[in-house]
Amino acid sequence: TIIPEVLIKWALAIAIALGCLFGAYRYGVNTTNAKWEKQQSDAQAAQATLRATEEREARAKEQARQAEIEKIRTMPRSRSKPQKLMLVMLTLLLSACVNRQIVSPSLSVAAPAIPELPTEARQSPTPAFCLPTCSAALMQERESWLKKLTELEPLALPASVLSIQSETTNNP
Repeated sequence: TIIPEVLIKWALAIAIALGCLFGAYRYGVNTTNAKWEKQQSDAQAAQATLRATEEREARAKEQARQAEIEKIRTMPRSRSKPQKLMLVMLTLLLSACVNRQIVSPSLSVAAPAIPELPTEARQSPTPAFCLPTCSAALMQERESWLKKLTELEPLALPASVLSIQSETTNNP
């Protein structure tokens, strides 16, 4: 009878220990699951916020793009008004040029009452080579300039070389 009592006590102690272990395990699992679920919900909330922000930015970009397109679309209409006005002005000016001009009779004007300038106050007459009819003189002048520019002139020796030469000629 002692053996069954001891056996029952041991079985009861093992059952209590197993129950405690199982309870601790379940508590740990539940705590871990709760932490994991909280992390997952936080991550999902962050992703949802990020997604909403990205969608808002994309919508703003699209609205800005649409506004630019609309601005470009309406731009030719606003430009066409000044262009039409310019065409009207051009037409008026051209039609004024086509019409017969009014010729006014020329009136005779008396000579001025101012005496002529003395010869020393007048401009000197233009030289012959400046006249457009005197192209031969211009060609001759140009040829002389070209000859002066293309001819090689003898180079002057530097002062140091000249002083050395003068010393050698003076000191034999």
